[in-house]
Amino acid sequence: SRLLKAMELVAEGRTRRLVVSELLPPSRPYAPIAREWARRYAPGCEVLVVGPVRNTHDEAVAVGELLRDRGWQRVLAVSSPVHSRRAAASLEHEGLQVLSVPSVETRYDVERFDRPDERRRGFAPVLHERVGLLVYRRQGWLSGGSPRA
Repeated sequence: SRLLKAMELVAEGRTRRLVVSELLPPSRPYAPIAREWARRYAPGCEVLVVGPVRNTHDEAVAVGELLRDRGWQRVLAVSSPVHSRRAAASLEHEGLQVLSVPSVETRYDVERFDRPDERRRGFAPVLHERVGLLVYRRQGWLSGGSPRA
């Protein structure tokens, strides 16, 4: 859903570039599908790849380096709704101006959590993010610490 949301932004003309972060194996690569979708639905979209990355911090560092190397300062950060806060803060720590764009969450309703099965499915990701924020603050990996220039 993150890649689909990013392609929506390209189709809307909000950007002509898409940065895809690859994860370590056994995760499958995103770049081939991103390039295929760009070719089909957004001709002229430049697909850039960073990684492989282990975590949000690694991803923010890699994206920050790529954007600084190209002289870019702003980024539309597409992530899941519960992860958007940590992702944006990690990118801001890298000295970037960030507009967070949450993708659609398909596993549960993040706005209501009104059904027990949704609360069960949503509990682990929400807890993961809360702990992640604490760990990232302690490590100095979030905005408010010393940003990279």
